[in-house]
Amino acid sequence: MALTAGMAAKVKKWENGIDPMVTMMTEDDIKEYLETKLWEYNTNNIKDYTLWEAFQDNFSLFNTIEAWEKIQKRDCRRLRAYLYYGGVYVEENTRHITTAQMLLKVVQEETRYPWDDNEIVEDGQIRDDLIIGPITSINIFLEGY
Repeated sequence: MALTAGMAAKVKKWENGIDPMVTMMTEDDIKEYLETKLWEYNTNNIKDYTLWEAFQDNFSLFNTIEAWEKIQKRDCRRLRAYLYYGGVYVEENTRHITTAQMLLKVVQEETRYPWDDNEIVEDGQIRDDLIIGPITSINIFLEGY
């Protein structure tokens, strides 16, 4: 993807991060920040450990559930999916645990969660949620299933 003047301005604007709890940050600011970071991850082909590290750096100030709840639910789900298919393990939400809570958990990880076969294979087949893809991680191997 080409770096347009508009995107270059957004990358520059958000290069030092964002504090979602600052009262002057609007919902639009937070959405623009998230969109810009997803664009950077995708454009720079960031995945696996590097994606986990970049996510932790970029979202370190999203260190409370209140901060994550400032992001619309659908955008949290998009971010979760991008991380997941990029090789960053993010648990699925349940009726009692939100996607925002799962993203907060990843931000707070001291070390990157190591994927194991149970997170890739279920009943001898690739998990349905991984088949949806696209998988960008080089560490998630689907061959042989």
